[in-house]
Amino acid sequence: MAGERPWKPRARVAIIVPAHRDDVQRFLPDCYGSVKAQTYPASLMTVFLVHNGSAAAQRQQAVELAPEARHLTLARNGGWTGGNNAAIRVALPEAFAYVVMLNVDTVVDCEWLSALVQAADEHPNIHIWQSRILLHGTTKINSLGNRIHYLGFGYCHGYGQPQTMTSSAAMVDYASGAAMLVKREVFETIGLFREDYRSYYDDMEFCWRARLVGYNVGVADASLCYHKYTFHKSPTR
Repeated sequence: MAGERPWKPRARVAIIVPAHRDDVQRFLPDCYGSVKAQTYPASLMTVFLVHNGSAAAQRQQAVELAPEARHLTLARNGGWTGGNNAAIRVALPEAFAYVVMLNVDTVVDCEWLSALVQAADEHPNIHIWQSRILLHGTTKINSLGNRIHYLGFGYCHGYGQPQTMTSSAAMVDYASGAAMLVKREVFETIGLFREDYRSYYDDMEFCWRARLVGYNVGVADASLCYHKYTFHKSPTR
């Protein structure tokens, strides 16, 4: 509308990237390089790189690749939930407005964070946001907001569909943890991620808890994340 002030980034954002073992060599250079290239003001964003039970040589390599990041070391691999929780416990007392979980096996567009934060700023009624996640190296969708099957299984909405597919807020049951922004009030109200969910269903369970107390989940269509996604399943998972 005419007369509206243009959006300006003001929120302090914590970006959490857990890495385990060979993640540092395989994924971190591309992931961290894309985060460093963001148009979002560097003074307002802090990257927490969590060494999830990594060996000393891998930690040293990560420090050399990401010297500006804040490095947290866990003695054992806490999985996606444990790695993120360790950094969230540090970030919340430091008054970050938003906490972003980002998988190390991703590459993000230079406007990724600006688009994600702008969506969060402009929609106070939506408290958890997911980027538009594409399959790396393709023009196909990985996730356009996740769905929950009536039997309880979670799955990626829009998987394999063209990049131009539009999202619908009514279709978002939970956000993919590969690229997910959470407003700090959500953690303060419902707590952190459940660490008995080490891999898979961790993001679904968290968003389910959030929605039960009235929080909402959305997709920031302009926030583009490219996921080097491979699906693995086992009887345990």
